Amino acid sequence: MLLSAALLQSDLLSHQPVVQEILRDLEARSDIGYFFFITIMFIYGNDPNPSGQKIGELADLVTWTLENSKASFFDDCSAYLLLCDFISCPFVDAKLRCDLFKRLFPGKLLTENELGILGKNIGFVDWRGARTSHYLRRKRLQPVYHAV
Repeated sequence: MLLSAALLQSDLLSHQPVVQEILRDLEARSDIGYFFFITIMFIYGNDPNPSGQKIGELADLVTWTLENSKASFFDDCSAYLLLCDFISCPFVDAKLRCDLFKRLFPGKLLTENELGILGKNIGFVDWRGARTSHYLRRKRLQPVYHAV
């Protein structure tokens, strides 16, 4: 619901009292999950006057979560999706995303530009809205999900 509203009226969404209450409740949490991240980042990032401080705090929380997670990116779907969509998120500073990638995968040296290209191919969220090309690329993944 929040994501749909962010796409339709991003200039009004974050200032609505009910959304402010939901954001306060979510921000008070000490843990962060995949859906928490994409919901909050969509609201903050699509706000016409985005708060760099709030985006930075959320990015720091995701970074801490990914670096301290016991889950493997190869076995845990939520950890994998969080990593992929964090790397692809245009609202987070490219240097921060690149530094995190280098810490998580030592020896895999990527420039910020290369990480940006990687992010366009591994992210599952369409941060810019509903683009047909994005959905068509994701549709190709469906056989993998239905094979199990």
